[in-house]
Amino acid sequence: MMSENVTIEWFSEQRIVCIALQGGRRTDVDVFCDAIIGTVTTWDKEKPLLIIYDLSHASVTPYSRKRSEDVYAAIPTDIFGRTAIVVPHNPIGFLMKNIGQRYMRVVNKRMRREFFYTRKAAIEWLEQQFVSSQKPSASTSRTQS
Repeated sequence: MMSENVTIEWFSEQRIVCIALQGGRRTDVDVFCDAIIGTVTTWDKEKPLLIIYDLSHASVTPYSRKRSEDVYAAIPTDIFGRTAIVVPHNPIGFLMKNIGQRYMRVVNKRMRREFFYTRKAAIEWLEQQFVSSQKPSASTSRTQS
């Protein structure tokens, strides 16, 4: 646990990292965003980054929106993999998904991004990438659409 409202968990033999935020206090948003930035900037670029942003219990605020821009600006352009974003299954989550899909078209094209309503579905999608990245030909082809 990183703070009362921010946690980091590892899945699939520590190949998938999940960073979760509950609430929307500025200090928690800062810890959450800094944890993501620290993870993506120190990730082994030879391995796919498989990361979950769990926002299923987070509050959307103008400050969290601003800090999300800092996160996307910090993602190295040579990193590849998948990002799964878990949002609440309600009208706010639907809005987060629609806005996020439009915004994320302009960030790193080597990272595929999808939105989910459950962490379980997000992990399953990320595990597909891990399995496909282990094939011998995956080491030579790292371009994600």
